[in-house]
Amino acid sequence: MADDPCERPDGFDLAAYWEEASRGLEARVLRGTARLRVSPAGRRLLPAMFGAAGARAADGVGAPDANGWTEVDLEVEELPVAVSDILRLGLEAEVLAPPELRAEVTRSVTGLAQRYG
Repeated sequence: MADDPCERPDGFDLAAYWEEASRGLEARVLRGTARLRVSPAGRRLLPAMFGAAGARAADGVGAPDANGWTEVDLEVEELPVAVSDILRLGLEAEVLAPPELRAEVTRSVTGLAQRYG
């Protein structure tokens, strides 16, 4: 805490500033898009786990299948972060694309199965 006073500039709109700053951060951090197939539970988790990107993805890209699973496009960070983030969805999601993300998730899950099997 500083003892110096801080004055808000005339016309400063905190909500607008925050919205713009948040969009800028997303643009710098989100590096690609993952096509996922998600269960109804996974779809409900997207906004809580991935914020605004998850909320956008939760809209889906098509009608749910007979079991309620839907394909979604989720904006993701670089590959190692994307793998970690998507694994948090557990059995509620399947990576369909891109192939390198699917391969890395497969490698991680296979390694976990071998470790705990």
